[in-house]
Amino acid sequence: MDKLTYYLYKFFVATMKLVPMKSLYVFGYPIYLLIHKVFRYRKGVISKNLRNSFPEKSEEELKELEKQVYVNTSDLLLETIKGTGIRRNVLQERFKIKQLDVLNHFAQQGRSAIFVGGHTGNWEWAALALGLQAECEPVIIYRELSNKLIDEEFRQERKMWGSRMVSTKETRTIFSEKSDAPTIYIMLSDQSPVRPHKAHWVNFLNQETGFIHGFELQARRYNLPVLFFDIHRTSRGYYECNIEILAEDPTIYKTGELTALYAKRLEKAINEHPADYLWTHNRWKKKRPENKPLIQN
Repeated sequence: MDKLTYYLYKFFVATMKLVPMKSLYVFGYPIYLLIHKVFRYRKGVISKNLRNSFPEKSEEELKELEKQVYVNTSDLLLETIKGTGIRRNVLQERFKIKQLDVLNHFAQQGRSAIFVGGHTGNWEWAALALGLQAECEPVIIYRELSNKLIDEEFRQERKMWGSRMVSTKETRTIFSEKSDAPTIYIMLSDQSPVRPHKAHWVNFLNQETGFIHGFELQARRYNLPVLFFDIHRTSRGYYECNIEILAEDPTIYKTGELTALYAKRLEKAINEHPADYLWTHNRWKKKRPENKPLIQN
């Protein structure tokens, strides 16, 4: 089954390479109809997430937002596949990284940094664009895909763009290895925690939410500055990535405070562009253990 999925993936990648970028979104509406109207992909999860996150919105507003989420999901699917064959000048035109000097500032000092954000906008294109534009090597820390063949394909594709993919299983090794050149460690830290008792819990989008503690742990352990990136769509197929310093000296924060700071900034980004977030993920399936405090943010 893994091989069949892999060959289907390769077929779609090869097909999308032949489609001009300006014609890509012709496929968007049929995909939207399939996942929204026919298969109703994760409709229950999306509706619940939106309703709980935005209790102030009316039913009409929630339905319109849900529609936008499905359009966003359709476009992301197309863009992710197209990204493997997109021309570099086209990507640089369509994905603008603002405040790149903030990121390069630490590289010029010979300092590595953690680059943390959420599943907003097109994070896949961000990984490619950073490999082209950053003055230090981007290392993408991610959860391995269950399909090993596609996982290896993703690793090789990112490598060609100047980025390196490292699984979460290798996190301890990658942060402790010695390097003469500065590195950007890119982490998406808004996944549902596998172990709720080790997560940091905060109020996020009107719900008690557990956050994985990896980026904070490594930032404080190795004294790495933390930068926040906010990706949002400016128009269909065009994105902007804003960068800001979240914590230049992470050692001054107590346990959980950096995570709370990150959650607050991510919440702001989502409220500004709610349709750009990954609402298909069952983010709130885990509940806070009674012995875990709720960190104020």
